[in-house]
Amino acid sequence: LVKNNFSQKTFHFLALLFIFVTGIIGWLLLFMWFGTDHKSCGNNYNLLWALPTNLIAVFFVNKENKYIKLYLKIASIVSMLLVAFWFLLPQQFNIALLPFVLMMAMCYWHLHKSKRVS
Repeated sequence: LVKNNFSQKTFHFLALLFIFVTGIIGWLLLFMWFGTDHKSCGNNYNLLWALPTNLIAVFFVNKENKYIKLYLKIASIVSMLLVAFWFLLPQQFNIALLPFVLMMAMCYWHLHKSKRVS
C-alpha cells in the first residue's frame, strides 16, 4: 500500500491515532449510555464504529500478538459490515460518517496485515 518508509510510518501513526480517538469516543458513549440518565444516549449504534476496546488495543498493536491481529481483523470486518448495512440499521447515521468508517476499516486492515513499524 505505502512504499517509502516515511509514508509508512506516518500512515501507521495516523492509524494508531484514529484508533485511539475512536476508543475514547467509545468510552464516552458507553459512559453516557450506562452512567447517566440521558434517554437519547441509550441503545446507541455509534458503538459499532467507536469501539471502546480500541483504547486498550491501541497499546498492543505494535506487539506481535495473534490476539491483537485477530482483534484488528474482526474490527475491520465489523466496520465493513456496518458500511454494508448502513441504511438498514434502526438508528440513522449521518452520511458524512461513512468515509470515516471506511477509513477506519482500512486502518484496521492495514495494521492487521502490517509488520511492526519502528
